[in-house]
Amino acid sequence: GTTDQEIMSGYVSGDLGDYGIQLPWAETGVTVVIGAEYREESLEYRPDDAALAGQVGGLGAALTAVNGDYDVTEGFIEASVPVVEGKDWANSVVLDLGYRYSDYDPSGETTDTYKIAGSWEINEQVKVRGSFQRAVRAPNVVDQFQPVQGSLFAMDQDPCGGVVNGVSQQGYTFEQCANSGVSRAQWDLGGPPDSPAAQYNQIIGGSTELKPEESDTTSFGFILSPNFLDGLTVAVDWYNIEVDDAIDTIDPETTLLQCIENGAFCDTVARGTNDSLWLGLAGPGNGIDARTVNIGYFEVEGIDVEITWNLDLEEWGSLRLYNVYGYVDSWEQEEYPGAGAESCEGVYGGACDLPLPEHANRFSLTWASPWDVNVNFGWRYIGEVDQIGTSIPNDLDSESYFDLAATWAVTDYAELRLGMNNITDEEPPFVYQGVTARENGNTYPGIYDPLGQYWFAGVSLKF
Repeated sequence: GTTDQEIMSGYVSGDLGDYGIQLPWAETGVTVVIGAEYREESLEYRPDDAALAGQVGGLGAALTAVNGDYDVTEGFIEASVPVVEGKDWANSVVLDLGYRYSDYDPSGETTDTYKIAGSWEINEQVKVRGSFQRAVRAPNVVDQFQPVQGSLFAMDQDPCGGVVNGVSQQGYTFEQCANSGVSRAQWDLGGPPDSPAAQYNQIIGGSTELKPEESDTTSFGFILSPNFLDGLTVAVDWYNIEVDDAIDTIDPETTLLQCIENGAFCDTVARGTNDSLWLGLAGPGNGIDARTVNIGYFEVEGIDVEITWNLDLEEWGSLRLYNVYGYVDSWEQEEYPGAGAESCEGVYGGACDLPLPEHANRFSLTWASPWDVNVNFGWRYIGEVDQIGTSIPNDLDSESYFDLAATWAVTDYAELRLGMNNITDEEPPFVYQGVTARENGNTYPGIYDPLGQYWFAGVSLKF
């Protein structure tokens, strides 16, 4: 498949101070940028003949060809307004403003986004900053035009399987499981069979009826550069991000459990052979509908701390210490309107999907020697997370990885690189197959180091 993007844009900018437009306590004028942009995006998806015929193993269904496009016309204006400059109580106070109008076709949706940001540099040692931003994310070409087709999702077991003494392996009765399409005959045989691969059928696809998702971001922070510790800079920021009408999918397992427990969404659950959710190719009539929709909302709040310290070692070169720490105080999401908020900080699995540690840190120490050799030592920390959505939780301990690397500028035209990641050869945490759709090889390679100790070497030549 291919995606294409065509952009036409233009802008004008200027310093209004040249025309005497500035505030009374400022020494410089207001600067502005005004512009417009037209953007067209298209998608063409062409699976091969085997995939179209459903002959590719592991896909769970035949793929479908599709193409589509949309365009957007935008206008924007930005301004930087010096409010105060050169005062005893303020080196500078600056206000940054921005606005953008977007008109989408063929949906007809229009959006307004804007920002209000300000900074107050009290002196060369202390600066305070804050901002509020309204942003939107319109559905992209995949969100809108992904073909409706069968696929697979990960689930430990069918909640209605393993019937013993009239109760399923997850404690549900026949009346509850009948909501999801389980027949009395199959129930009496022990319930629907579980998938040995922990993979079940779902129906995925996009929609041209999706609305843009909308987010509000608020942040406050400060920057310290104390004179008594030369080269040290400390930045601390608090943030809150709230997204409404988020473009996402409702987890198929959530849909299934809502049907079983509350009789909701049952029209999106279709059992197939032997009332199972995995036998036969996935598609309408055999699987759980998990097409892209505007879900409820999610909100995240936390603190970021960034520390940089540059030290002059005189004839021994210099040291640079850098550390960034992130703390997620809360991550709440409503998977669908009316579902109620679910806390996902420090957990994984279920509707929360990927691991979301409350604490994460990255540290590096770099020595720039006077002999054209740079040596870097790094530490990566990922906090512990607990598993939810299962009767036998597999909690993950915190992980620390240590890395060492060096570069040598042999000449102006040649550089050597050598290093080792994960010096202590830490193994990735083990997770059960089918915990979430993004588990891969019984772990999460996008979060944890799946390779163990890793050596690398290289050379760069300039001609």
